[in-house]
Amino acid sequence: MYMFESALTNVRETTAPLLSRRGTDDRTVALTNGLAMYNALRYNNKKAVLLAYPGEGHGLRGVANRKDLTVRYFEFFDHYLKGAPAPKWLSDGITYLDKDKPMVSGSEASR
Repeated sequence: MYMFESALTNVRETTAPLLSRRGTDDRTVALTNGLAMYNALRYNNKKAVLLAYPGEGHGLRGVANRKDLTVRYFEFFDHYLKGAPAPKWLSDGITYLDKDKPMVSGSEASR
């Protein structure tokens, strides 16, 4: 039953790009579950983005993190649904060393 219900079982059939958001301190769904899904998607050459917010739980509490996520949601959907150019964070990603630096996206929103 677990294999039948698991999203990981059907990764190969995924067709839509996926944007996944995780809090690193989530006590409801472990970060490792999100990483497993993200890695499975990438291994199968699917378009996937994982946004990890340090210190956040299952829901984002920090105002700056909620603002950042909202901007990224709009940019993600604008790109994949409306054909807008991909913002730099989506096309290039952000390295671990640069993750705490202020980011200016296509809409000039700072993190």
